[in-house]
Amino acid sequence: SLEVKLAARLGVPEECVVVTNGATDAIYLIAETLYRRGLVRQRIMKPTFAEYEDACRAMGISLDDSADVVWICNPNNPTGSALESSELKRMAVRERLLVVDQSYGLFTDVAELSAKDAVELGNVIQIHSMTKSCAIPGLRLGYIVAARDWTEELRKRLRPWAVNALAIEAGHYIVDNGFR
Repeated sequence: SLEVKLAARLGVPEECVVVTNGATDAIYLIAETLYRRGLVRQRIMKPTFAEYEDACRAMGISLDDSADVVWICNPNNPTGSALESSELKRMAVRERLLVVDQSYGLFTDVAELSAKDAVELGNVIQIHSMTKSCAIPGLRLGYIVAARDWTEELRKRLRPWAVNALAIEAGHYIVDNGFR
């Protein structure tokens, strides 16, 4: 039900949103899905959050400059640098798949890549963290936005009861009360 509510707020089909146990859960879920799809050469735009590399290495994914998948944190953690949505769209056109962590998106004035853009481009997987943007770290709540074929693959690997009921209720409250 939270996926339906988020999708409506974001202007994307409900099948294009996957709720996760925070951004870190999303990162590992994506890495596992990419590995299972045979996308084993990946590039991480550095310096950045170490969890992308940890998740890729845990799956046996090689990190390579000539990669099938590019991971980027936008705005970046720890540098704070951010790319405009127009630049991310250009990157998506050049790359086979672009994974964009927008967990810190509410903390910049730079225009983010919209959820609708991610779905329409078809080769962008977005990571979002309500934990960070809504200051609820103990509840661990995030979500992924991507085209339907990617979210279907991700759902196959979701762990049962990954997101607790209290976090889901908090998510409903947040979306009902002005979450952007």
